[in-house]
Order: sequence, then structure tokens, then C-alpha cells
Amino acid sequence: MPKIFRLAPVMGLLLVPSAASLGDQNCSVHGEVFYHQRIALPPNAVVKVLVEDTAIADAAAIPIGGKNYAMGQRSVPFAFSIDVDCERLKRAVEPTIRARITANHQLRFVSDTTNRVAPGKSHRIKLRMVK
Repeated sequence: MPKIFRLAPVMGLLLVPSAASLGDQNCSVHGEVFYHQRIALPPNAVVKVLVEDTAIADAAAIPIGGKNYAMGQRSVPFAFSIDVDCERLKRAVEPTIRARITANHQLRFVSDTTNRVAPGKSHRIKLRMVK
């Protein structure tokens, strides 16, 4: 096989624009985090909400967006809003959202279900947390 054909796929990758130049508009993912247990969290509790592409099994998820919230004196349900790049969300094979609550660097609650995020739609998601 001539060398030019082996290099063609590599050359094609060089022509793809960078992610920074593709996405000019942001999409918002809104929702709330809640749990059923009647447990008050300490004031230093942190809610971390992540939007990720989880298409590849047995591999780390590819982050699309996320945000940390200090809970302070607030309790559940805890509302969140994350702005993500629409183009990155559209390119993701299986975009999902998950959350975790930590306090004193210890995991207190985590979402245990897969919650899909569909590109191009308004999202209002409820994330149920388990201990």
C-alpha cells in the first residue's frame, strides 16, 4: 500500500477545527438533587454535579461540564443549573448527568441511576441520591 494512503486519515484529523472554535452557544441543564433520608448535612457540604459522555465501557467518562455548589444552610431539594457547550453535548455519544454530595472530604450521597441528557432540548432533571 502506498504511504500516502496510510497518512490520509492522520491528515484528515489535522483539518478538524478545535473545540474552542466550534461551540459559541451554551445549553443549560437544570434540575434538583434530593434524597429521602431525614438527615441534615453539615454546613460545609458540597454538591458536585457533572455532565459526562459515558459511552465507553470500562473507561473514565469524558467531562462535558460540571459545577460545585456549597450547600451552606440549605437543604434538599437542592436546585442546580449547569451551562455546557452545545456542540460538545451534540458530539457526545451518550451524555449523562450525575451528582455527589460530600462533607468533610467524605462521600455522603451519590446518584446511582443513569440520567441521559438529550442535546438541543430544555432539561429539567431530578437526581435522586442514595447513601
